[in-house]
Amino acid sequence: MKMEGTKSGEIVDKLVVAYCSRIAPETSLSDKGKAELVRRFASNLASVVYRGQASDQEDILVNVPVPSSLYGQLQKAAQNANVSQDMWIGEAIKQQLAKP
Repeated sequence: MKMEGTKSGEIVDKLVVAYCSRIAPETSLSDKGKAELVRRFASNLASVVYRGQASDQEDILVNVPVPSSLYGQLQKAAQNANVSQDMWIGEAIKQQLAKP
């Protein structure tokens, strides 16, 4: 989108709207859970979009709706590990993929 000349703010707006429409029908999530997911998505997205071209590596955002109970477990695990939720998720994925 940036290559096409779309401004950073417009990119964030369009993708957040698309994300909202994706999680809105999720019946396993409360309104509070949905709002938290949207906040996290928007925050992660903005950090990638506004970062600019300084990085030689492209980041890909992976957002998966999860039940409130699982999200609570994620929050607790990250807090216990004294790391951000994103860092905890990234490490959990790496560990799982490293298994034969």
